[in-house]
Amino acid sequence: MTKRILVIHESRVLRIILVAYLNTEIGEAEVVTATSNEEGLERIRTEHFDLVLSGLEGSGMNALDLKLELDDLADKKNLPMVVVTSIGTREQRKRLAEAGVEHYLVSPFNSLDLRKMVEAAMDPRSKRGATRYSIPGAKALLDLGDYHEVGLVINFSKGGLLCDLSHPNPGCALLSIARITLQFPPEYGEAQARDIEAVLTRLNVVTRDARQIPTQVRTAWRFSNAPDHALRTLQMAGSQAQRELEQAARTADEDPRD
Repeated sequence: MTKRILVIHESRVLRIILVAYLNTEIGEAEVVTATSNEEGLERIRTEHFDLVLSGLEGSGMNALDLKLELDDLADKKNLPMVVVTSIGTREQRKRLAEAGVEHYLVSPFNSLDLRKMVEAAMDPRSKRGATRYSIPGAKALLDLGDYHEVGLVINFSKGGLLCDLSHPNPGCALLSIARITLQFPPEYGEAQARDIEAVLTRLNVVTRDARQIPTQVRTAWRFSNAPDHALRTLQMAGSQAQRELEQAARTADEDPRD
């Protein structure tokens, strides 16, 4: 089931990093952003979210103020919340605890740290062992015999793939064994992981048209046979993506208002 996660942070760079980390580590997630806790609170009042991820400090309302506001809303007081802070002192931990914040991350942190904290806050029914990576601009080329489709990659691992398909074939083509090529953007040397056989394990409708016909679906694929050269390409791309995210996180921590 898709989880809706609201990311609130005044830093544009940190919003981008947090969204990328969430797309990397939380397979079934729709991530929404807000630039302030005031904006976030308004969205929480009118929309459903399964988790809120907020930077501690803010030019107006901070994350602790937001927590107090949520506690006053009968239908939102149990909404899971993770707070991101650059200060990990005993006094800061006490401040968070007194405000009722159980889950927080001290930067710098990586995508796995975030995943563990989100899992702890949301208490999911299952845990995933394989590391997933999210690379903006990556595509999945699906060959299903007479049916071909290009998907937008949400995340991938050595064992599977999550991708969105627009205007999907309404027939049963997706139920066939697919031969998939993952195509990475120019900054990854336009590398391709080819000849991966995969089977569809899950399909969720994301959007429908006025006639209620699906126009976008999110599909999960399990790799049933991936050649060594494809696995090497996946590992290379994933490692580069992880290094770039960690470097961006360090840079953003040095200049949090970027």
